[in-house]
Amino acid sequence: MEQRSKQTGDDEVLLNIFNVGRKRFKVYFHQNVVKWQRLEARGNAENTEKKSTSISMNDIINVTLKPSNGSSGAQIHPSLDIGSPSALTSPTASDFKTFTIHYVTELRRHGKRDTAELKHNSISFCSSDFSLVRHWFLALHESLRVFRETRPKNLLLFVNPYSGKRNALIVYEKYAKPLFQIANVNVTCIISQRAEQISDIIMEQELERYDGLVIVGGDGTFSEAFNGLIRKYLNQNLHLRLDDEAFSRICDIPIGIIGSGSTDCVAYSLYGSSDPTTAVLNIILGTKYGLDLASIRNEDDELVKMYCSALSYGYLGDIIRKSEKYRKWLGPRRYEFTGFKEFFKNNGYNVEITYLMDDHASTEDRQTCCGTTNCSRCTKVASNDTKNDRKEQWRTITGKFFMISAANIKCACKKSPNGISPSCHFSDGYIDIICVRHTTIFNNIKLLLTLSKNDKDIADLAFVERIRTRKFKFRALEKNRNDDFTNTNSTQTIERSSIEGLSSFNCDGELLLDPYVTVSGHRQILKVFKKSTFPSV
Repeated sequence: MEQRSKQTGDDEVLLNIFNVGRKRFKVYFHQNVVKWQRLEARGNAENTEKKSTSISMNDIINVTLKPSNGSSGAQIHPSLDIGSPSALTSPTASDFKTFTIHYVTELRRHGKRDTAELKHNSISFCSSDFSLVRHWFLALHESLRVFRETRPKNLLLFVNPYSGKRNALIVYEKYAKPLFQIANVNVTCIISQRAEQISDIIMEQELERYDGLVIVGGDGTFSEAFNGLIRKYLNQNLHLRLDDEAFSRICDIPIGIIGSGSTDCVAYSLYGSSDPTTAVLNIILGTKYGLDLASIRNEDDELVKMYCSALSYGYLGDIIRKSEKYRKWLGPRRYEFTGFKEFFKNNGYNVEITYLMDDHASTEDRQTCCGTTNCSRCTKVASNDTKNDRKEQWRTITGKFFMISAANIKCACKKSPNGISPSCHFSDGYIDIICVRHTTIFNNIKLLLTLSKNDKDIADLAFVERIRTRKFKFRALEKNRNDDFTNTNSTQTIERSSIEGLSSFNCDGELLLDPYVTVSGHRQILKVFKKSTFPSV
């Protein structure tokens, strides 16, 4: 068996031959990259295949030991902070002649990186020489320890068993729990039993001992969690405002989402897929990534709530409001049923939007967000934030609209892979207001068909306008009246809203009834788990 190991400065080079089942592989490790090639027997000689697999330590979840030849005993997962102690010093240590590398690969669809799914893979290398296995195991763990410093070790996880298809607990047990165990991540799991329970727990719980929060649920559950988190730190720091840089530093605990809702818009937009395994791997390998949130205030300037995906009035608002009566017997399909009914009603709503104009908020910029700290537009906006001598200029538009959506992210999902606003960025502090004029049902069909395409932008339609701004004021007008509707009591009944010709808001999948709101974008106020780079295999 070929064995080489040499030291060059601080970089160790390993090159050995191991068995994988009945096949033999040449395995190489140097500068945080593991590479293996299969050996082919040709006569009395062995030659390597041209194809090889290379994995960066950044894409490795864990390295584990296990007994060879089916010996009893489970795989050993060394503690995260010290490499691999007890397993290799036990009386039966010599039984461990196989080490397994658990790593992440990318499954691309249609060749587009923003629709990639992450998959967990593993390969077990076996040798009859225990000292060789031990040497590789320790070397890989020592290298992996540096990458683990930025990864979560203790998580507080919430499961909403009532979200979407009510399969959140199954999603956690089947996809999340096994991977967290492989990665040696300690998880405290809480299953919510009522609305706002997650928010209440976050506001009351001491979070210092956790490296992050995880939500297994839909967009509404995620919204409940980060709203509780924001309110918690606002209550603890009454002298700070949402826009203060100090508040962003204090509100520093990251949140991850494992989608199990009806649309999973947030998970799809963040991770490029609603696949639960992709979300879990982003959490395990992810670092803190700053995500914008938008705040909603009523006419009395009171904070109503924060939102992450979109605040939609008109068609989408009608769906969320009128579908509630079908919840018990249609479940998630109530949205499709109600959407079909409301679509052919083709209701239009009179509204007034006053928005803050900005020289840096060009809607001609169609660049999509790469979702990393290297995004040129998000970085450029950060440098413009230091220029506070700009005079505010406001512009007002009024009209009759089929739908208005104020997008904080691109709002993509399986049925709309390019989202409501494909060029809306995660971390630039801007909101994209998509205004769909009230026209004909034929145009509405064009709108839905465009939304269903993965290479189209609805802003290209003649009856759709996109406004990019940091702040805007929204006022719903009474039907067939020019005077404003001034009653801003958010406790108005759903029936009254319908009778007076008003729609309602769909806010992150939840109902909001205030007819007058002020919305502001807040740059990178929330930290989320997001893998900064895609695996290279």
